[in-house]
Amino acid sequence: MKVEVTIPRPFKLQKEIIEDPTRFKVVCAGRRVGKSTLCKVMTILLILEGKRVAYITPEFGLAEKFYDEYLAHIPDQLISAKNKSRVSASLITGGQLKFFSGEALERVRSFEFDYLIVDEAAYIPDLEKEWMSALRPLLIKTRGGAIFISTPKGQNFFYSLFQKGVNGEKDYKAWQFSSYENPYLPKEELDELVQSMPEANYRQEILAEPGENIANPFGTAAIARNTIKELSNRPPVVFAADLARVNDFTVIIGLDDQGSTCYFDRFQLPWNQTVERIKVLRDKFPMPQIVVDATGVGSVILEQLQRDIYNVYGFAFTSATKPKIIHKLIKAVETDQIKFNEMTAREMSTFEYRYSSSGNLQYDAASGFHDDCVAALAMANNFRQTYNMNDTLTIF
Repeated sequence: MKVEVTIPRPFKLQKEIIEDPTRFKVVCAGRRVGKSTLCKVMTILLILEGKRVAYITPEFGLAEKFYDEYLAHIPDQLISAKNKSRVSASLITGGQLKFFSGEALERVRSFEFDYLIVDEAAYIPDLEKEWMSALRPLLIKTRGGAIFISTPKGQNFFYSLFQKGVNGEKDYKAWQFSSYENPYLPKEELDELVQSMPEANYRQEILAEPGENIANPFGTAAIARNTIKELSNRPPVVFAADLARVNDFTVIIGLDDQGSTCYFDRFQLPWNQTVERIKVLRDKFPMPQIVVDATGVGSVILEQLQRDIYNVYGFAFTSATKPKIIHKLIKAVETDQIKFNEMTAREMSTFEYRYSSSGNLQYDAASGFHDDCVAALAMANNFRQTYNMNDTLTIF
């Protein structure tokens, strides 16, 4: 029986990686460089050869998505069994494909495989422990191989595996290439994306250079360079208040016309006392604009404040608006256009970015930390940049 299988055509570097016989391959690559295509081609070729392949993704949602995409390339007459609920399929060649989520790798322990595809490996939770205790044992009887492929996320365990390949350790080989090396990616589109990216993001996400501090977008040196021990004594032009939720803090930050923090307040109080605390700013500083977090219950607080203060504006944090003002703040920190106190600097050092399963950029505090100061500073910086002498604001 002759059956035609159509798969994407790999470009030169992808083809080199696919054909290389090294047992453990580590690929450190920029975004949109074709990582998923490389994994797709490798996976399909392996199962057509009769190999048993485990495909590991950081999140289960990606496993479900890839399952449908990959099987779309396999003609039905080659599939002997498939189970979408278990994200697995078997071919008449003897090949098997099973997807696993990096969030629940204990489920792999009863299996054995000929090859592991570890996609976005830098984002697999606790990859070091999972590789040694769950994944590596899957290959013992089969003496199988693996490919770890990912955009870097700081110098974590994926970076350690990459260094094994760089240093020529037995059974390991490493490749590193930037997004610009994808011949099918329009250069003008990539250039446009790069223009809007903070330097730390650009070097890690596009050039595939592991950052110094996991996924911190500000950079240790830039944070230290712009931290001030004493607040500015110049008058404020804008205040921003990030309102507390559950165990968080309300933070009020004021910036002067030069971008230096000249007012800082951080507290946990009932909502009615929070409202009064913000109203005090009107009496002490009658001219500056006041921007209040209007997300969720914040919209109610904003309404209360607007009854008594004419120059109060709201800003709602959403998946679309938050990255935009954080980008502005990162650029301001990189170019030394903003100064902040030590409490804010500490929050910045534990602030991280990541990409969701849908590819959207997200910013949040690292687990167990706060980002109230960062959020307030980002709002203040955004509105300071749109402030003019006519006391008008362009609302983001």
